[in-house]
Formats: sequence, C-alpha cells, structure tokens
Amino acid sequence: MECSKLPCGFSHALQRSQSACRDTDPARFVWVVVLRGQRPYAVEVLREIMVHIVDEGSEFDAPLEVVWKFLSDPMHGSAHKGRRNEERRVVGESVLELSSEVETDGAWVKVTNRITLYPPLGFAVEYLEGPLAGSKAFTFYTPKGRKTAVSIVGEYVAKGHSSDEANLLVRQMLNKSYEEDHAALRAYSR
Repeated sequence: MECSKLPCGFSHALQRSQSACRDTDPARFVWVVVLRGQRPYAVEVLREIMVHIVDEGSEFDAPLEVVWKFLSDPMHGSAHKGRRNEERRVVGESVLELSSEVETDGAWVKVTNRITLYPPLGFAVEYLEGPLAGSKAFTFYTPKGRKTAVSIVGEYVAKGHSSDEANLLVRQMLNKSYEEDHAALRAYSR
C-alpha cells in the first residue's frame, strides 16, 4: 500500500506502524488502516492466501460400492487419527456437518465442515470453521473395476501462510486423510 495514496492522517498512521514493526513478513501479513473515532490507526492482519489444488492419481483398493458403504458407516470417522470430540449432524437429505477438534502444531483447534454427498460421483466439502475456513473442495470417485480412483479439486484458504506454506499444508492434510482412509478401507473391505 502506498502512503501517498492515503488521506493525510492515514498515511502517517501507516508509516508509524510499519516502521515500528519492520520484522513483519509481507507474505503472511497485510496492513489495514482503520478509524477509531476520528483518529486513523494502522492494523496488521493475517493475509488470507487462497491456493487452487488438483490432486489426481490416487486409488482405493475397493470397488466404488464398497467405498460408499465405508463412507456412510459411522466407524469411518475413527479411521482418522489426531481428532477428538467428533460430532456428526445431519443437516439435510444428503448434507452433514462434521465437527471435531484437530491437533494442529501441538494445539487442539475446532474444525467444522459441511459435507454434501453426490453418490456415486463424490462429495463437496465446505470448511466452515478452523484453519481452512472458507475453503471449498470436491472429491470425485471413478470406478475402475475392483478399485476406485480418487481425485480432489479445491480452492483452499489459509490465513497467515504464504502461498507455498498453504499449498504444503493442504497437500499434507489431503495425504494424511487419504492414507488413513486407504488403510481403514482395506481392513473394512475384507
């Protein structure tokens, strides 16, 4: 943000605040000027980064019908480690809200996702609360005989992360979820 394009009091507030915090990472934070009463203040806020991810090429070692049966089984949730206090609420005919606490960087964070099922095609996920709040993704399933191909396309929002960090964070989360589902599905289909 160029100070010269701001009204007089705003540019001074921004310059004062930026010079007081020279260690700020511009990839993670952005400066916003706000009014408190008649006086302008510059406030540093976490930058919201959005990354577009297409993840293709994964497969489950089970036919599509078994994958859907596994996903609808209440035991499916226990396949995912590092979660606690899970709640599952039916919102509509094919819409669920899943809430849990997830361990992230050594701290427990509440996460809420709305999942809309489109069997046998796949499901949409809206991240309502948590580190990826505002993100949206779709998981596609393609039958391949005794296997099922898995593809994910999504726009992920990650506050306080650079684009590279956000990309890595999302890919790690997707990989962990896939690995847990893959192992549990193998045991489930026997």
